[in-house]
Amino acid sequence: MTHKGFYRLQLLDNDSTRKKIPLPIMSSVKEILTCKPLAATFWLAVPAGGARPAPPVGPALGQYRLNLMAFCKDFNARTQKFKPDTPMAVTITASKDNTFEFIV
Repeated sequence: MTHKGFYRLQLLDNDSTRKKIPLPIMSSVKEILTCKPLAATFWLAVPAGGARPAPPVGPALGQYRLNLMAFCKDFNARTQKFKPDTPMAVTITASKDNTFEFIV
């Protein structure tokens, strides 16, 4: 799938003729339409299996109106295989519709 107007020029052989080659679109239409507007991306250091709705987790997620208990339960479930209280770096992406995704 290509978009009209986005081309790169390529030289053919050794002569000076050029050919327009269409560039592919990086995202599909479905991905663009389902994209959520982001409120923020931030990171926290949270102990493995020890996420609680208290500082530092509570204030960080609360200012974006994210569900604290959903984060704590999901984070603790994902990190239960690690040694307890090991500091884990978590990158949280908050959307404007109060949903979030995180990467441990």
